[in-house]
Amino acid sequence: MARTGQVLIDEAATIVAVDPGFCQIMRASADRFVGRSMLDITAPADRQSCQALFARLSAGGPAFVTTKRLLRDDGSHVWVETSMAPAPPPAEAEARHYAARVTLSVPPSDWVEPGILLAAARAIRASRLARASVFDRHLFADHAWDILIAAYIAEAEGSVLTLADIQSRIDLGVVNASRWVRALQAAGLMDYEDGGTPDLPIAPIRLSSSGHQRFELYLNRVVTDNPRAAERIANRDRAK
Repeated sequence: MARTGQVLIDEAATIVAVDPGFCQIMRASADRFVGRSMLDITAPADRQSCQALFARLSAGGPAFVTTKRLLRDDGSHVWVETSMAPAPPPAEAEARHYAARVTLSVPPSDWVEPGILLAAARAIRASRLARASVFDRHLFADHAWDILIAAYIAEAEGSVLTLADIQSRIDLGVVNASRWVRALQAAGLMDYEDGGTPDLPIAPIRLSSSGHQRFELYLNRVVTDNPRAAERIANRDRAK
């Protein structure tokens, strides 16, 4: 596998061209990337910091180097070091362009595979459903937490969370579901599109970059504190 690749993006962070090295790193052909935003293939928890760095570069700031995760088509993550700087635009293009040199990197020592984090999140949701089947769900309600879990699992499974999903999975009425989603958005944990109707969030509803990063941190601590239990859960999850 190539250890280094090149990506050319425009001022909107849209991918204009990639080289064979990048395709080998990502295990996909060039047509899977050209025309997409670089942020789309960046792990959700890393998008906010990358967006800030690119905005600074676009405003005339210095070239930068950052370590982050990219998302492959199969859902796996690959750690890379990315150095980005201004680049000459392609022929007949007038807008500014930027070249990214992408090099395979070593994951941090405390990093946990996404599949294990997803299995842990599913186990937490299953535990909460089991509790609700035995105890009064109104007495032990924690709607904000349940929405965060549902949003994380939905994104990890490659789907989006809608208001209808929240109503059915958490057994909330539309008014309460909307209120909790707005509260989570105000806390910087979720993003949603209101469709011009601020009182009623419209799909998609997702964890924000900060919310995703913090939820990953929480799951990492759960897994790290209980490594054997986490591995058993992950193996059981894979066998389903």
